[in-house]
Amino acid sequence: QALLFERVDALGGDLPEEDPDELEDRFEVIRQKAQRAVNARKEAARREAERLGMVAALNEVERPEEARSNREHQEAASREAESREAAQQEETRLREAREREARREEEEVQRMEAANAQQKR
Repeated sequence: QALLFERVDALGGDLPEEDPDELEDRFEVIRQKAQRAVNARKEAARREAERLGMVAALNEVERPEEARSNREHQEAASREAESREAAQQEETRLREAREREARREEEEVQRMEAANAQQKR
């Protein structure tokens, strides 16, 4: 019953003067409806994936040139994406190297200025 009170409170409701078993039954009906909706969405997604797979298989048989062209296009797009990623990684590596070099140069300038200041004393 404590769990029931927590559920009702979480939903922002007040406990009516109803039988707790009746409330539990109502919650169970709502839970089952929600579960059925989730299951229906999963099943629809599975059917759609299956349909798309069948379409792809049919394309392989009925339109092999188009299917080959589609595969080649997908492969080229994948290679292009990999190339862009590699270029971006190289650009990042070069930028980081420039930043490290600039910091080293700045540190060297500061050391030289400190040494000059020390000599003047």
